[in-house]
Amino acid sequence: MVIRNDLKGIRGWLILLALNVMVLPIAFGLQITSTLLPLLMDGTFAYLANPNSEGYFPEAAMVIIAEISIIAALVLGSLYVCYLFFAHHYKFPIYFIAFLLAAIALLIGDCYLAHWAFPEDPLYDNETQAQLIKSFISLPAYMIYLSVSKRVKATFVEGRPS
Repeated sequence: MVIRNDLKGIRGWLILLALNVMVLPIAFGLQITSTLLPLLMDGTFAYLANPNSEGYFPEAAMVIIAEISIIAALVLGSLYVCYLFFAHHYKFPIYFIAFLLAAIALLIGDCYLAHWAFPEDPLYDNETQAQLIKSFISLPAYMIYLSVSKRVKATFVEGRPS
């Protein structure tokens, strides 16, 4: 395959992808710091997880632990995808698609876990529905772009076995 050097580099549509890749770890990190860490810091988690407290609710404590674990995994995964992107590593396209699929699966699994703990709450709230719709629209677009773009093929070449 002949790769054109004029297509190599972060230009064109890859600039938009770069912005998305850079925002992912920040967005997931903000989820932890804005919603989940306060539950640990203000004593809510200890209150819910302590069998001796009158507010003992083990399912809620489990959901909080699962949420923190899931979002921490998404932060780490997004940081790795970010590294692959800026290293122009040849595995970036497939890892990015796998990351997006994993993020969707984790979001759906998280909804079911929360619904199990809190059955009176809806399975998917408006924010989650919007996030899933956005994901199901953007995923095929990314998959097509990353698999057919000549610029992607010319840019993500580092580490490729010869």
